[in-house]
Amino acid sequence: MAIKEEELAILKGLLVPVGISTGVVVIIGILGRIFTERRAHYQGGQYLISVRYPGQWHDLR
Repeated sequence: MAIKEEELAILKGLLVPVGISTGVVVIIGILGRIFTERRAHYQGGQYLISVRYPGQWHDLR
């Protein structure tokens, strides 16, 4: 079950685009996580949601 040389060349050719696209997806995920603010916050047994302006929290019932 030896892999033919052209099949090996195809696999090596696919390795670079797959690696690059994986890196791009990871970077987009990390940046999205960094730059998005949580919309709900749990504190003291209550769920608080951000309304209107960052830093203003109101009880969610």
